[in-house]
Amino acid sequence: MMSPLLTVVVPVYGMSGKLKNLESWISEAAESDIEVIIVEDLHDSSTTVELENLAKKFSPNKIKLISGKYGSPGGARNAGKAIATGTWITFWDSDDVGIPKIAVSYLIADHIRKARQLFVFSYTTNDWGSGLQLSENSVIPGSQTLDQIAKNPGIWRIIFPTDILRDVDFPSYKMAEDQIFLAMVGLKDPTINYIDQVVYRYFKNVPNQLTTSKRAISDLKVSTQKMAEICEISGLNKFNYELFLRQSITGIIHSPIKGKLEFIVGIVKFLLKKPFFNKLSILGRILRP
Repeated sequence: MMSPLLTVVVPVYGMSGKLKNLESWISEAAESDIEVIIVEDLHDSSTTVELENLAKKFSPNKIKLISGKYGSPGGARNAGKAIATGTWITFWDSDDVGIPKIAVSYLIADHIRKARQLFVFSYTTNDWGSGLQLSENSVIPGSQTLDQIAKNPGIWRIIFPTDILRDVDFPSYKMAEDQIFLAMVGLKDPTINYIDQVVYRYFKNVPNQLTTSKRAISDLKVSTQKMAEICEISGLNKFNYELFLRQSITGIIHSPIKGKLEFIVGIVKFLLKKPFFNKLSILGRILRP
């Protein structure tokens, strides 16, 4: 049996009664050259039953369901990545909507079958309650700058060649783990192909969304420390500088007073290390209205 063109890994945690978005695209994926791996981070029996019923509707070659105690989105993604058989791989979330046919259409053409090539797509932001589109983030085809990824680093709109991820895993943080992952992939210097087509609909205002939890915000302290280490390894890398600064600013915004001061001190220490002016110019651009 030939390997599928694309593997989509979907971590799921405590989504009972909220699987409408996952169900909306999974049939289309099953009809395409796509392998879907649903990874349940065990939380409640209701979610387990709903996922099992969903998976039963499709061939196990198309929709695979694995379960375990992973403890974080990154841990669940790693479990899915470990058994992925697709030539390319992407990581979608269970409360969002991917567009499988768009994703596959840009992988089929022979002239873009190149090793080490990433595909970065446009995406929309939608409201969970109303379903209305709130905004669209479009990429610039042909652009060689990474700024557009650093500003909106949602990993779900990126398709990776599976081979270069064999020795790259997500950390176990509950927030910004995808940015650490992107930074580590970047150390491999892959070719990036920007596609101005919407491949993903990101939903905000989802009940109990992880990005709003205090526990997830607290993990930013660890992730910023790790990102600072990656910045040291990668040398003059403005992409990693921006990821570090954006994580730190998020920490300042969402942390209590003591936490805010810790993030501010971290930024000051970071800026004082060479190249000072490169980092300061990035910070200025981030803070500019």
